[in-house]
Amino acid sequence: MKFFAGSLLALATIVSGTAVDLNKRDTPLDVKLEMVGNSEVKATLTNNGASALKLFKVGSILDKTAVEKTEVNSAESRIAFDGIRLRMATSNLSEDAFQSLAAGESVAVQFDLAEAHDLSSGGAIDILSSGAISFAADGTTSIAGAVPYTSNKISTTVDGAAAAAARARFVKRVAVNADCTGSRRTATVNAVANSRSLALAAQAAAASGSASKFQEYFKTTPASTRSPVAAAFGRVATERASTTSGASDYYCTDVYGNGCQSGVLAYTLPSSSYMVNCPLYFSALSPTSRTCHDQDQQTTTLHEMTHLSEVAGTTDQNGAYGYAAVQSLTAAQNLRHADTYTLYAQGMFCVILSSPLVLVLMMSSYLRWLLSVSPCATHGIETFPEMAGSCGCFSVTRDCERWRFVEEYSRKCEWIGVTEIYLIVIFFLLGEKKLRQTMTAMPNMFPVRILHRMPYSPELPLI
Repeated sequence: MKFFAGSLLALATIVSGTAVDLNKRDTPLDVKLEMVGNSEVKATLTNNGASALKLFKVGSILDKTAVEKTEVNSAESRIAFDGIRLRMATSNLSEDAFQSLAAGESVAVQFDLAEAHDLSSGGAIDILSSGAISFAADGTTSIAGAVPYTSNKISTTVDGAAAAAARARFVKRVAVNADCTGSRRTATVNAVANSRSLALAAQAAAASGSASKFQEYFKTTPASTRSPVAAAFGRVATERASTTSGASDYYCTDVYGNGCQSGVLAYTLPSSSYMVNCPLYFSALSPTSRTCHDQDQQTTTLHEMTHLSEVAGTTDQNGAYGYAAVQSLTAAQNLRHADTYTLYAQGMFCVILSSPLVLVLMMSSYLRWLLSVSPCATHGIETFPEMAGSCGCFSVTRDCERWRFVEEYSRKCEWIGVTEIYLIVIFFLLGEKKLRQTMTAMPNMFPVRILHRMPYSPELPLI
């Protein structure tokens, strides 16, 4: 992968799935397609359920931008999609990113297939839309799940010259004229390096790791499916080995023109082999996260990389984002779904501890670090004391660059304090902000003080 170049490479979809009739699965969403012009399609979405749906428009068939809304097939093969693929935030979204449908209500949208498909050859084509649209619960703007659907299939004959003219009018609006500089470049370079490490680990896990973990995300375990997934992660790692060479380009401003709309973290234009980090990527995401199914910069970069035709050619399944969406898709769809690859890779490193004792000990160490009230000395380390009720098996050290757990076997733990367990429960259920509020409101119950300072020691173990 490289920054600032401008290469165009041929499409080469690596991972694909077979057609699936999702109408056989229970779903309240009905989607009907009809032609309204040479290459223009009207889609009518109807909520046939008993309760309202709050559908996430961005990245779905409801989106006004050139995201993939349908499959287009000629008599010979599937016609490649060459519009943009997005990665969306799944929380703290704006209300205008959603389309509410009351029970029995319908909404119609129109789009031109020629904008994101080369139909210049003309002739007979078949059109179908299937996937899953993410939704939020009423009164919220965070993704709660995804509703699957499959439309009717329509067949039509396209005038190639007219389709080519429509495509030319659209493509002229796209200009690549920006790059990554300053802190944005630093964040992007770091994310590339982190995501490469993540991809290498995911490659090994997909090839020979836990079958149950692979099943959880991809809903299949045969070697015939695990091998292509592992190979795709390998191509991610290869593409990210350098920021000055490779098949793809990276940008940090919206070079496409209207790709960085509300809720979009990043997007990819596979046909031009470039990826873009949107402003939200830098303002809303941490570099890395160990929270299961969380979003961060490294996994967002990995997500976008899988969209590249040279890597895996994944889709977003017409607006399916997040773990709940992965669970709503079939095995064939997950093998072509970018978030499935992303969540599988991240899922191996998130905090899932089988032993409650280990969980308590590790979290107690983390809390001692988290609740520090004194700044870190330059190149120095502070050792924080046990909190009230702690058995003190673990102490936490931190320097100005990083923090880590250091086991101290000065004495055996014989019990775990109720107070510390209470803090851990608050942290997991309510988050860091609530934890700090609790500590501030009850200072006498949770005393935290610094015992001593000690010089930096390179011999301290890094974890």
